[in-house]
Amino acid sequence: MEQVPLEPLDTTELQQKYDDWIRFVERSHHGSNPRINPGDAFTPLKKPLSESRVALVTTAGAHLADQTPFHVETVAGDPTHRILPDDLDTSDLRFTHTHYDTAPAEQDPNCVFPIDRLHELVERGRLGAASPVHIGMMGFNPDPSPIQDDLAPRVAGILADAEVDVAIMIPGCPMCHRSVGLVQGVVEASGIPTVTISMRPDVTFGVRVPRAAYARFPHGNPFGEPHQPEQHHLVFEALLQLLEQATAPTFVELPFRWRRWKQWL
Repeated sequence: MEQVPLEPLDTTELQQKYDDWIRFVERSHHGSNPRINPGDAFTPLKKPLSESRVALVTTAGAHLADQTPFHVETVAGDPTHRILPDDLDTSDLRFTHTHYDTAPAEQDPNCVFPIDRLHELVERGRLGAASPVHIGMMGFNPDPSPIQDDLAPRVAGILADAEVDVAIMIPGCPMCHRSVGLVQGVVEASGIPTVTISMRPDVTFGVRVPRAAYARFPHGNPFGEPHQPEQHHLVFEALLQLLEQATAPTFVELPFRWRRWKQWL
């Protein structure tokens, strides 16, 4: 696949926007606090991607039909995880989340959890292998303390036990960007390179993640529209290129734009 042009993101106003968002969250949700990743953890790739085992980690509420759904009725959120086996059938995937539109994911899980695209990249030799397990979480958690202090270390341990070389981080709602970013920071600090797709660059920037790519897409469609594998692959390839190119914490903007009812470019 051709190289996707990755432009450095102008972050001039992002810190102020993040601070404004934090104040909004604190006013709206009791117990919230502005957790960020300590320091600038950055782990270089240890091997070529064609030899790497890759896991998907999402806060979009993904779980299997026979697993307990995430608790979305409580304002406190649900700082738990679900193990998603690599050999799952996408028809068994469910998305329990009330803070983004899950309809596209229900039509085609790959627009938010690109498991089929991952397998295709392995088949093409672009990636070495898929992890035997992936991780589903529900990222609407106004109090991020349990995410950073408990959930993130557990996720890092699961990925280490699965001998994962790279983790692709995928948010769902705006607050999911903080949750997945905090998990990303802990996973990266544990020695596993990570990259996240972002639809809320202010939140992603404020949490201080090692690698991120901003896509001007709706929440719930980080990899594009349902049943459009070419779109999914373009976004996935951009994330892989960022993993290969970044030598320090890096935030880029993808060249794609969302065009409702028109051909996606």
